[in-house]
Amino acid sequence: MFGFAKKIVSTLETQATNYLSAGSDTSTENSVGLRVLAVDKNSLGEKYGFESWFDFIMAINGYPVVSFLQSGQSHDSNPYARQEQSSDYTRLLEFLAYEVNTNKSDLVLRVWSAKGAVERDVTIPNHEFTADKNEQLDDISISPSTQDGNVVQNSAFKRLQITLQLTPLSTAGYVWHVMRVHPNSPAYHAGIMPDEYILNCEGGLLATGGEDLLGRVIQSVYNKWQQSATSGATPCSVVLYVYNHDYDAVRPVTVYPNETWGGRGLLGCDIGYGLLHKIPEVVGKYHKDDDDSDVDLTPGGVMFSAQPGAPDVPAQSDNVLQPAVRAPSFADTPADPVARRKKASKYVAPKSDLQSYFEEETAKSKLIDGEGKTTHGTVPAPPKITKGQS
Repeated sequence: MFGFAKKIVSTLETQATNYLSAGSDTSTENSVGLRVLAVDKNSLGEKYGFESWFDFIMAINGYPVVSFLQSGQSHDSNPYARQEQSSDYTRLLEFLAYEVNTNKSDLVLRVWSAKGAVERDVTIPNHEFTADKNEQLDDISISPSTQDGNVVQNSAFKRLQITLQLTPLSTAGYVWHVMRVHPNSPAYHAGIMPDEYILNCEGGLLATGGEDLLGRVIQSVYNKWQQSATSGATPCSVVLYVYNHDYDAVRPVTVYPNETWGGRGLLGCDIGYGLLHKIPEVVGKYHKDDDDSDVDLTPGGVMFSAQPGAPDVPAQSDNVLQPAVRAPSFADTPADPVARRKKASKYVAPKSDLQSYFEEETAKSKLIDGEGKTTHGTVPAPPKITKGQS
């Protein structure tokens, strides 16, 4: 039964993927870009917001990066695998050197983010490349003998200090969504929380993707630990790189998988994978000019910060709560007229005394009903006999 349900879910995800791909002009399944593998600390790449693993450079000054590469290339979906030496970046580096050194142009990089498939333009002014001792972008400085032919190291973007790799955009979907963490499980003790995303593990073992890859990797690490001579001295451990969408941060997490924690599995968490479990967009991070740009979505931030006197925002008075309806006052309300009143009442109740008001009304009722004329202990007279009665 579970196998049949799994096939239905897989079929629905395949149909949804085909539908979304057909409805968009550019499909990420067949697109490639320069993936940001590393960003040096305190570099221009960090200054202009490049994020390792998530960002892909798709175009430079309006020219797609694939237009500078040789045609007929085959790209492996594994970004860490050594591929054929067919990726020639000579034309790309010559174009960068011409734009910076000769044309004195700014670099406008079209960047695609794996967080919600959002595209943005990153503009780097020309003076950033010539700010220190007239140091400009190197012309061609990649040595195929010492570096992977598919990886562009810092020398290619020397002033940016970022490491790039030609990678299909589909690899951004190789994430495992944590749906539930069981109590007292290895994932629970490691600090993994629900609705987080496992991106990779140490050694890049999760780079090829696949729904069951995470389970097979953890099982393989655990089996090797059991066969090792030091299995009893040190516990089995694996480092996972976990992304938290609420805080927009990636952290390494050391997990100690074991099968005796009291539940099912080595990690003790439910995992989702596929189209419905991709990393969503971080709202308000890249599009600063939207109407919601003043909304602070960080933890503890103020979502609405309207100032008194701002346009279209009325200023608030000191008295925030204004009573809409006032309660009735007996002192200000005149008594209702009583029908068939024979004479005016001799009782005058103070306006502020509620008890006197009720006594006055009681006396009026007795006068109307005739109780004032009846004395206690007397027998009423018999009714009169009219003519025709016997």
